[in-house]
Amino acid sequence: MTDATRRGLEWRMALALVLLAATLTLLVAGVFASLRLAAGVTSLPPVVAPAGTVLLVGGVAVLELRQATRLSRSVGDGRDPPDALRSRVVRLAAVYDVPPPTVRVVGSAAPETYTAGYRRSGMRLVLSTGLLDALDDAELDAVIAHELAHVAGRDAAVMTAVSTPAFLAEGICRRTVAAGTRNPVAGALLMPLAAVTAGCWALGRWLERLVSRYREYVADRAAARATGDPAAMASALETLDATATEAPATDLREAADVSALSVVPAEPGGEAPPMLGPEGDRAPTYLHAVFGVEVG
Repeated sequence: MTDATRRGLEWRMALALVLLAATLTLLVAGVFASLRLAAGVTSLPPVVAPAGTVLLVGGVAVLELRQATRLSRSVGDGRDPPDALRSRVVRLAAVYDVPPPTVRVVGSAAPETYTAGYRRSGMRLVLSTGLLDALDDAELDAVIAHELAHVAGRDAAVMTAVSTPAFLAEGICRRTVAAGTRNPVAGALLMPLAAVTAGCWALGRWLERLVSRYREYVADRAAARATGDPAAMASALETLDATATEAPATDLREAADVSALSVVPAEPGGEAPPMLGPEGDRAPTYLHAVFGVEVG
């Protein structure tokens, strides 16, 4: 990566973060304006708008973050790694001066790897058997080093913050649409709120991807330095791209699948995503920042 490219990426990330803050401000202002309009139409007291804004935004934030925490705890179940794999992770973690993450191996033919958790001291590194079978030693070192670079950079926490406008907007929009479905009158009153939050969600997700891509370049560069083999990451991605012959047509990040943060998208029929709800039949809506950042 040249200095000019690095500066361009840094400027892009800085601009994206500014725009994300503006998106969050726009979201809160849009919720307030929509509730104020609805209060005016129904002759409710003016205090309904500010109070409703605080309750709605704060309530959705609490609900979605609780869901994210539950989801983070539910992933990464698998068997203990072989001693050689554990030693490899410990060695590379020492290069980054981070605590070695807990390593789990899941039985999946899809070449997947991701980190789960928020704090450096409590991270889990999950690797699939498909990944371990597909890579040679140098390629595996590069992929693990890439994941550990995300841990060292606290990218899970960064992406949690970056995802805030999108997940808040999505949560509010989803609940607004549900309320309108149950009550057509409420739906008409809340239509501006649904439109504002849908727009903020789309903008937030676009900006989130810009920041995510920057973090990927940073992790690529860090992995090349840590392993001393810049070609190994490129070789690993080529190998995994050839292995994943049946990539899904949809964006798995949108589909809330754990493989959205894998080296390559999972094959259809791979490990099922964790499900939520009393009956275990509701897909998670907030997954982007729970595990870390997509590799490659």
